[in-house]
Amino acid sequence: MGDLLRHFLVDFTGGHPLYLHLLCQEISTLCQVHRQSEVFLPLLTQALENVVFHPWGVLSRHYDLIIGNLSAGKGNYTTVKLLVALAGGKESLKKLVSRVQTRQGLVAQKLNRLMDAGIVSKNGAFFYLRDKVLRYWMKYVFQRRAASMSPCSGERGASFHEEICEAFNNFKGIAQKQLPERIMDLLRCFEEEAYL
Repeated sequence: MGDLLRHFLVDFTGGHPLYLHLLCQEISTLCQVHRQSEVFLPLLTQALENVVFHPWGVLSRHYDLIIGNLSAGKGNYTTVKLLVALAGGKESLKKLVSRVQTRQGLVAQKLNRLMDAGIVSKNGAFFYLRDKVLRYWMKYVFQRRAASMSPCSGERGASFHEEICEAFNNFKGIAQKQLPERIMDLLRCFEEEAYL
């Protein structure tokens, strides 16, 4: 696997050792099936699809269990709505209350429970999902699967491939920038955050 793909895989998984291990196992299996000695983007995309996208994928099942446990019981649908809202990125308590359309005390209570479970973190006034792959799964798999009435996943699979390719191209664009330009982009992010 080339350096760029390797760095993308580490970035995509947030460097989580278990995720890297599971994806590397799947990549190895696909290399044997396709009799390839080198990994390119299509094979990496297929491995991500098998592990994260498909309902029988290891991480997909893992996340389904997490969501099932968090949403079990009366009134816990708010927790799922919070996770979906946080899948879009960092959010303030005020915005979360607006997006979930529930009273602030209940939202704060659910957020505390999610922080205790290590799923959500807080940075200043903003809450976010700690796990990058969970955030991706909530945004591109869980939400789309919940919204889709069609049992056929072919169209969603093609969309998943496009999302991975787009994520890789964005990563590649950032990786090809010179260090001073990357630092300036980072400083601009802080400047934009100051106005939120």
